[in-house]
Amino acid sequence: MERIVVTGASGFVGRWLVPDLESRGLEVVRLVRGAAGAPGAGEVPWDPDRSGLDPAVLEGARAVVNLAGRNVAAARWTAAEKERLVESRLRAALD
Repeated sequence: MERIVVTGASGFVGRWLVPDLESRGLEVVRLVRGAAGAPGAGEVPWDPDRSGLDPAVLEGARAVVNLAGRNVAAARWTAAEKERLVESRLRAALD
């Protein structure tokens, strides 16, 4: 079974993407902030602001889908907010 690792799985896009991937027979590993669910639930704790990710989580993964980042609808898109939006996505991608 092919493995796909997804960040932002509980967000606007992720909550639709994950069930679709699973319906296609793919194993989905969700990188979640805070404590992971029960063992075997397909969740791995990860906080891009505080710690790196154990490389073993990515072993054997066919793809990584990075949907993590600041909510684009949380505030007006001022220059400062745009910078925060970009930074939140880069931090997750460069971890």
